[in-house]
Amino acid sequence: MWSAGYADVSATLPATSRPPSHARPDLSAESSRTRRPTASRLALWISSNQPGCASRAQIHAREMSEAWNDYLAPHPFEFLLLRTSPTQYLVRLEQIEPVPLELPALFGEWLYNLRSALDHVVWASAAHASGSIPPAGEDGLQYPIYDTEKAWKRNLWRLRPLPEHQVEMLHTMQPFNSDLDANFLGWINRLARIDRHRRLAMWTARVAEAEPVFQIPSGVAPALEWGQWVFQEDAAILLG
Repeated sequence: MWSAGYADVSATLPATSRPPSHARPDLSAESSRTRRPTASRLALWISSNQPGCASRAQIHAREMSEAWNDYLAPHPFEFLLLRTSPTQYLVRLEQIEPVPLELPALFGEWLYNLRSALDHVVWASAAHASGSIPPAGEDGLQYPIYDTEKAWKRNLWRLRPLPEHQVEMLHTMQPFNSDLDANFLGWINRLARIDRHRRLAMWTARVAEAEPVFQIPSGVAPALEWGQWVFQEDAAILLG
């Protein structure tokens, strides 16, 4: 039995959606750009913007799950048994139907939501620390995600509006302080950048479970070897 894993995507990180406008809500009747808000005003601003953002990210996650499962439902794969020598056979799995473009588009929106939410958290933290909306130095504020200590130090000026203990916490979460290949923040940042500036993310399926059934001649002891995933002519192929 061969099967591909069905999607059950959940937004486990803070998320936001593309806002219809970058206009900042007016928290009072005053027209002054810089004001020192009360704690209740700041809480009102944050609460009025964040719940909708998280809900939007969850919508994208559900849409991705539904689109992926719809794609897998008709089993868009083909199995081939090829004889490569008198004593060796190759079982090959080919993806015969392309992944719908809707999936990488939804994935890009999801990445945008996650990356934007992180920046919003830093902005709100700076506003809370300074008691000012907008916070000082907001043009340089962004959630730091760096693969090297050198890049972190070069951009440390962006975090000047934050308290020292928050900067230290952000430092410990950096990809360069962990396994780069396994750091979620690093992957969100890299994939979101690729999606924004270069191309949509490539999607394919993989074998989640493999329980092949063979009829073997009496007295023969078969030896099974698993192959490698390769991309060939826009298709994902598992070579044995």
